[in-house]
Order: sequence, then C-alpha cells, then structure tokens
Amino acid sequence: MDNRHRSATFCGTMKSETLNGTLTFVLGVLVVLGVFFALKVAFATHESRMLQGQALRANAELVGVRSLVADVQAYNQKNPSTELTRILQSLEVKPANH
Repeated sequence: MDNRHRSATFCGTMKSETLNGTLTFVLGVLVVLGVFFALKVAFATHESRMLQGQALRANAELVGVRSLVADVQAYNQKNPSTELTRILQSLEVKPANH
C-alpha cells in the first residue's frame, strides 16, 4: 500500500517555536546533568576502589604487626627481659572494633 500522497498532520502545539525551544533546552539540561552524574559516579567508584586497596594493605600490615607482638610476647615468656616487658606493656595491644 502506498501512502506517500498523504502528509503527516501535527497538532498545533508541535508547531510552536517557543515550546520547541523550551523542550530542547530542558532536554539539553537533562543531558548535561546525566553526564555530570555519570562522571560523579565513575569518580566515586574509582576512589572507593582505591580506598579498598589501601584498607586491605593496612589490614595486612596490622595482622603482621599483631603477629610480631604475639611472637615477642611468647619469646618474652621463655626468656624474660625487663626491657621487653616494659615495651610490651607500653604497647597495650587492643582488639580492633569492627
């Protein structure tokens, strides 16, 4: 079926230049806001991943330090030393609150 001889008809509001301009402006603002928020999410995700890596490294170091303190305490029990006892008492290793 050939419908080329029929032209499309639009309601009167679609021919309004003011409405067209306003809707185009609103669409442009929404596009800019969409790009802004997408970039904000991307940067926040990147920062979160960096902080997670730093937290993992810090936790690994903390585990190593606690292990070292436990080894020193065990050594100090076998071979008592007043200096080591004083150092260990000054450390006061406390469990981490998670």
